[in-house]
Amino acid sequence: MPVTHWTLFVDESGSFDRGHPDALAAGLLVERRWTPTLERQLAGQVAAAAPGIVSPPHAWTLKSAEKFRKGLDEGDVELSPDAARALRREDAPATEARLAGYRGGLADVLKRTPGLTGARVVVLGASSDREGHCRALRYGQVRGDAYVEALAALLTRVVLLVREPGADVVVSAHVATRNVVHDDLGTSTDLSPALLAQVADAVTGRLPGGDRVRFVAERVEKYDGKCAGVVLADTVSNSYFVATCDGVISDWGSVVGHADSQWHLAAELSTPATRGEPLPTFTAAGRAHEALVAVANGDNPLPVTGGRRAWIGQQATAWIGVLS
Repeated sequence: MPVTHWTLFVDESGSFDRGHPDALAAGLLVERRWTPTLERQLAGQVAAAAPGIVSPPHAWTLKSAEKFRKGLDEGDVELSPDAARALRREDAPATEARLAGYRGGLADVLKRTPGLTGARVVVLGASSDREGHCRALRYGQVRGDAYVEALAALLTRVVLLVREPGADVVVSAHVATRNVVHDDLGTSTDLSPALLAQVADAVTGRLPGGDRVRFVAERVEKYDGKCAGVVLADTVSNSYFVATCDGVISDWGSVVGHADSQWHLAAELSTPATRGEPLPTFTAAGRAHEALVAVANGDNPLPVTGGRRAWIGQQATAWIGVLS
């Protein structure tokens, strides 16, 4: 039986715990089996993109000189001795130029990684928008809070994209952990590989052909710069969160345009599962997501609403047109 391999990197931006409506889980989907060699290559390119930074910082620290210095003060940024001395001599405009170089270097990392030559890579994400969504959901032992529902919507989109007639599909998942609620205990705990597997099993169990898609929780750990793919997922998610809050992203065209201008990547993907149509890689928890699940199962879709952002309804409509 043929096996197709993909790799998924996910981080989050925004405050799910405080109910920020534009918080999202986002990252990268790579049509390639992940190997230690690829990890070393990618890590080397990430390090080269930010010379002087000992361990890649969170993306928010690269947004401005003020935030960068705050990250230094709070221990979120660690510099080499030479870089630290240079920073002390710099004025704010010089630091801004340095940060622009870092951001540009990170955006081009994937193109410079030898093992990814020819591999298809797309950005993808799931908004926490939950308009009209009041059901208490469970994913194995994980309670369906705003973050878990966004993660489940993201994994659902991955399944809809990569499932392939007559083939098994393995998705290697690298996810930055965070607190989730263990429903049986009612207490908060770190998302672990075992709990991620339960969320993935609940997702694949709802979709036709989902039993042929297997998520392998390769790495589920705190963000510390050790997983280069998650470093890039952090920059992608933060970039989309900031652009959405700033009003840059509203309709689907702006989602696609942001991926192209900031990352030189697509936010649409054509696969056997999409019947050759390039379909959106971004989704959102809520009515639009549930409508897609219904259509995928041959049921009548729920009414599709656009949520707070026009792109949410637009991406769902594009998918329903192909699935129905």
